[in-house]
Amino acid sequence: PFLIAVAFFSCKTRKAPTMGKQPVSVYPGFLLSLERTPCYGTCPIYKYTVDSTGKADYLGIRFVEMEGRYVKKLSREQMEKLKAALDKADVYAFADAYDNSGISDLPSSILTYTTAERTKKIVCRMDCPAAFRNLFKELEQIVGQDGFTKVPEPE
Repeated sequence: PFLIAVAFFSCKTRKAPTMGKQPVSVYPGFLLSLERTPCYGTCPIYKYTVDSTGKADYLGIRFVEMEGRYVKKLSREQMEKLKAALDKADVYAFADAYDNSGISDLPSSILTYTTAERTKKIVCRMDCPAAFRNLFKELEQIVGQDGFTKVPEPE
């Protein structure tokens, strides 16, 4: 009787060890970057990046409330809103650049959008269409600033 019990317990199936939960991609290949560059004055300088798993990274450089690096996880709903806003605005129809190289004291708004199929980068410094400005603002509002956690600076 003792040997049978040992044999029974030693044949129990074991779960394979896991290396941690892998984030699930909501939109494979999705990568969104929103960036504001400096001017000669006090223009806010920062960059948001959102990957296909909803991981949002924010880097506040100067003249912003949140300076430093921050991270948060966007909800599926927020990811769907980002994708819908980009699709609705027909981001690929915008020119690659709106600029006047003769004027150097203007900040840029840079939107880079990558999908599994292609990448579109729009640099907007001057004479930006209202549709682009509205899209940029909408995307920033969807990502928001609430819920970010500061990443400690390396020593």
